[in-house]
Amino acid sequence: KKYAGEHDFDSNWVTVKKCYSLIVPFAVSDSRQNDPCVYYAILSSPRGNMTTSLREVGFTKASDAPDVTFRRNKKEQYKESRITAQGSEFLIFSDTTNGVDQTAFGMIGGKMFTAMLSFGGSEDVKNRQMKKILESVQVL
Repeated sequence: KKYAGEHDFDSNWVTVKKCYSLIVPFAVSDSRQNDPCVYYAILSSPRGNMTTSLREVGFTKASDAPDVTFRRNKKEQYKESRITAQGSEFLIFSDTTNGVDQTAFGMIGGKMFTAMLSFGGSEDVKNRQMKKILESVQVL
């Protein structure tokens, strides 16, 4: 059974410059690639947006990222969970104040990969879609 925010777009492969490729499991009305390795999409179904990035960092664990520390220090706002994809653990933070934003942090190929989804819908749907994204990432 499909829920709002779940679609069969598993063939929507996007290549972000010469950095990475991934599946975007949503209908996209517009997109752009910023900076060297940042992808931004405006989603038409569900209505919302998605941002992904891959960057060199000075640490080897996602838990050392300043953005992770920031969210962990705001426990009243962010619920932390984990998703395993590609043999790596990704830290997932869901914003409990708006029920819309979910951000994943994880290391892929020695670089920090970040994915942010922002759309209405259940946390379970976002988790399933996030896992599809994370499992599809290929560093180029």
